[in-house]
Amino acid sequence: MEDQDVFDDEELEDKSFLMFRLPYELKQRIRALWVSSIIVKVFGQSVGYHYLHQKLHNLWNPTGGMECIDLGHDFFVIIFEIPTDFQFILRHRPWFVGVRI
Repeated sequence: MEDQDVFDDEELEDKSFLMFRLPYELKQRIRALWVSSIIVKVFGQSVGYHYLHQKLHNLWNPTGGMECIDLGHDFFVIIFEIPTDFQFILRHRPWFVGVRI
């Protein structure tokens, strides 16, 4: 992902909010943690962390590890250990699963 600063000098003069710039290297380190991650939203009924993790793992069958983080309000972050699992799941695995996962 290319890092482009899209701020021009006019925008920097706005004093209604605090703004600071992060060095490019720091942005890259932060982004690297999330490059093989997706956010999942569960619709219909609430499900627990362990239930969702097990169902997605069985459904997607990644070759490496898969971590699930509960963000609350039925949102979860799924982090894949292997980037190729992430790419394969985005392109070839189901996203909508019937009434229940």
